[in-house]
Amino acid sequence: MLSGLLALMAFTFSCGQNNNATPNPSKSDTVAVAAFPNQIGDSWTYSVFDSTTLKTQTVVVKITGDTIFSNNEKFKVWEYHYPDKIDTGYVNIVENTLNLNTKDSFYNTKYIFPLYPGKSWLSGIGGFYHNSTVEKIDTVTVPAGSFIDCYDIRTEIAANNYALIEDSWLKPKVGIIYKRSWEHNNGYFDIKIWKLVSYTLVN
Repeated sequence: MLSGLLALMAFTFSCGQNNNATPNPSKSDTVAVAAFPNQIGDSWTYSVFDSTTLKTQTVVVKITGDTIFSNNEKFKVWEYHYPDKIDTGYVNIVENTLNLNTKDSFYNTKYIFPLYPGKSWLSGIGGFYHNSTVEKIDTVTVPAGSFIDCYDIRTEIAANNYALIEDSWLKPKVGIIYKRSWEHNNGYFDIKIWKLVSYTLVN
């Protein structure tokens, strides 16, 4: 039943989108892992809409330092400053793989570079469906401006009574400029939309 729900969500999410895959991409359609900002001092400010609360709030994301996990892996610390709380994420780059980790490893995901339309990979830990695909390259307009050549990366998760479809638009050397997620958790649905308002990068 959950797989059918995920398929329905994916169909609804894809309506009006151009999903032409490019299995043999040209050099101009690819982006390397070095284009993902991950330096201490980088920051992004987003406008975030939540369908559950029907509210839009400002969230500031900052890279604040380094940490080392128990397996001796080094990660950058990403802080998400909400009006009422601070969440923490952990990001590192190992060769061509960008790891996006949270306190709950269930939500950990990864981007495998180089990125190009049509590329797909298993994105999380085992035991459930967790896949990512580069849907397309597009121009996206947000409060911070219009950005060309943005890579729409779709991540899909399905396990037990949980399903998530998340599209993140990555602008090389800027970061995630737009993110839209549909989440189903034990019968409850939630939609979140993140729009970049401003950003500051060290390099």
